[in-house]
Amino acid sequence: MKTRSSEYKVVGYQVMNCPICRHTHTIELREAMAETKFKGKVLRYMEQYCYCENVVGRFSEFMTKEQLRLNQKRLDEAYEQNREIVLDEDD
Repeated sequence: MKTRSSEYKVVGYQVMNCPICRHTHTIELREAMAETKFKGKVLRYMEQYCYCENVVGRFSEFMTKEQLRLNQKRLDEAYEQNREIVLDEDD
């Protein structure tokens, strides 16, 4: 199960047709530390997502296809780094 820190950093803004509220407006681009468990190991990586200010609560967040690809790449890199650490410990 994935969790994300409630602490975030605004990394930009983008005007787009929001899939949450169905209006075109400025969306906040945010990054926060995410954590997930994979093959028994806890992996931490920086996750990027969008925030719609027109909706309240967790339903105000979404990811674009580009963000999904970026987040998957970051998760893959976190997995590889974790693998290297485990291999180094075995030496």
